[in-house]
Parts: sequence; C-alpha cells; structure tokens
Amino acid sequence: MRKHPFHWDVYNRLLDSVARVVDAEDKRLKPEVRTKLTEARARIFEAWDLQATLERAEGARP
Repeated sequence: MRKHPFHWDVYNRLLDSVARVVDAEDKRLKPEVRTKLTEARARIFEAWDLQATLERAEGARP
C-alpha cells in the first residue's frame, strides 16, 4: 500500500525544515521573511491537525 501523500515523514520534514530557517540566527534573513515562514510553520501544523481531525471523523461514521 502506498503511503498517504501527507504522511508523518513528510509533515515532519516540512516542519523541521521551516523551523530550522525560522530559528536560525542569521542576520541575512529579513524580518518580513521570518514572519512569513513563522506563519507557514503554523499553517503546516494546522494542515496536519485538520487532516487528522477529518480522518478521525470519517472513522467515527457509522
């Protein structure tokens, strides 16, 4: 069986990659870009949470 396209490994790599950039203390990263990436990190988490919530709801249907 093929893995879900938004499998845990994919989610984890996305979140970790964005977090590494956001958390870097490199002055070349403009504050406006850091803000957008911080927002992206939150959206990635929200997408993961929504996917899990919807899948649980499907599983709970009679």
